[in-house]
Amino acid sequence: MRHESAPRDPNERATPAYLCTVHSFVETNLYARYAVDQHLAVQGSITNVFNAQAPIDAQTYGGGLLAYNGAFEQDGAIGRFFLVGATYKLE
Repeated sequence: MRHESAPRDPNERATPAYLCTVHSFVETNLYARYAVDQHLAVQGSITNVFNAQAPIDAQTYGGGLLAYNGAFEQDGAIGRFFLVGATYKLE
């Protein structure tokens, strides 16, 4: 059985125009490392220093509880994040 539909209007969009763009997003991250001596170093970082919110990407994820595209802006999804660590070399 063969089914043919009516030609589609070229001006008709499958996705509403307001979902076709994602607002800009700027994040600021800091990282520092300090060598205490030849064996010990300490480091720390702050991800998303100003706690900026990631834009909603409803086209990719369609909304819901997590209306962001984690592939693009993970930092904005989790907010500000602190990390500290140390490295010790045995020589």
